[in-house]
Amino acid sequence: MSKFIFDAAATNFEQLVLENSRRGPVVVNFWARGAGPCLRLWPVLEKLVTEYAGRFLLVNVNTDNENRLSREQGVTSVPTLKVYRRGEVVETVHGAESENTLRQLIDRHVPRESDRGIAEALSAWQRGEQEAAHAALEALAQSDPQNPRIALAHAKLLLGAQRYEEAARVLAGADARLKDQREIATLRTHAELLAIAAQAPEREELEAALAVQPDDLMVRLQLAARTVLADDYEAAMEHLLAVLQRDRRFRQDLAARALAVIIDMLGPGSEAGRRYRARMFELLA
Repeated sequence: MSKFIFDAAATNFEQLVLENSRRGPVVVNFWARGAGPCLRLWPVLEKLVTEYAGRFLLVNVNTDNENRLSREQGVTSVPTLKVYRRGEVVETVHGAESENTLRQLIDRHVPRESDRGIAEALSAWQRGEQEAAHAALEALAQSDPQNPRIALAHAKLLLGAQRYEEAARVLAGADARLKDQREIATLRTHAELLAIAAQAPEREELEAALAVQPDDLMVRLQLAARTVLADDYEAAMEHLLAVLQRDRRFRQDLAARALAVIIDMLGPGSEAGRRYRARMFELLA
């Protein structure tokens, strides 16, 4: 067994997976005995672990023995692979994918040569050379489109400078294979809401406008953005549901994306989150 492969249980999952993922990518293989696809997947994973030689860790979880842990991690079938970074799941793969697909998955998360360029751009930004850093990160995204950390670093800098629309454009323009990654998708939605809120009138003015034109979807989105910033999440979700009900494709599905982000932020223990998730699924059915 490789020194980069571990077996996890509920007792050591936090240490093996969550803590280690703060230092580098951890791929968790949820598997079960007697499942043919799991047996076919194993030699491919073992080969990749050997090839990458410590650039990622592989942690196996036997779902037969760790049923509760698997459910807590959202696993409903095997094999399931989940990539963890900084304590969170950043990508999930269901089924026994090909070696090439898994290699692409791992390459998106292991350290890359372009990471050095990100560090240099961040240093330039901190020195006040914002436009030089902006240009450097744009060039890096062109030269290494498979590195999700470029778009994330760039967008976070722009958000910190309150350049919300630019941040949203950077994330929307990320390589198509990166857009569905949870962190990129979530940050993009945040950036779009911040951009809308920054240009919106005050809440009272928006509510008065909505009373006159209840089908004005842009006003609804502006109110949703304003109420999110005010931590009034139920009001925000009501407005987003109203947009979803009238036009689910409005502003590139922003209402559905924003609802999913808010519900996720509220957490699995939130009664409001569960209620609005059910209403959203009913509208999308």
